[in-house]
Amino acid sequence: MRCRAFSLPELLAVLAIAGVLLGLALPSWGYQLAAAATRASASQALSGLALARRTALASGHAVTMCLTKDLRRCDLGGREWMLFMNQQVGSLQHREDGEKLLRRWPLLKGVQVGATRAYVWFQAQPRAAATVTLQFCHPAAATARRTVVVSQTGRARVNYGDVTSNSPQSRCP
Repeated sequence: MRCRAFSLPELLAVLAIAGVLLGLALPSWGYQLAAAATRASASQALSGLALARRTALASGHAVTMCLTKDLRRCDLGGREWMLFMNQQVGSLQHREDGEKLLRRWPLLKGVQVGATRAYVWFQAQPRAAATVTLQFCHPAAATARRTVVVSQTGRARVNYGDVTSNSPQSRCP
């Protein structure tokens, strides 16, 4: 009985074909990863907004959510979200001494956020919030934008794709 094996030219041909296919698939894979990060970041922000609204209503205190660099001041250049409870005399976009940090979570790698305001805040009564538009994008998946819009009633919704009217300036191409 004779055993048949692959020859070196056959193995090299299979490896070359696999390499070409992998080279064609990698750009698409990178786009999918970037688009998933954009979707996940918008979903995390939406979840944080819902928590901020519920906490404001339940506690009787204003609650702010924003990006930050130092867990003290709201800054759109920050890479971490913070959610904090405001004192009555405190600033809406600055966490004062004694103001409770309710939650913090990182902005996913590569995702960029543009906004009409550096912070979102909710008052302790229903239908009382600051209107804001947050636009999430990733340079590797610029067409997979997500826009989160918070109305004056405090309701947050997600718009998909590139929203051109009334959208904040974004750093994505």
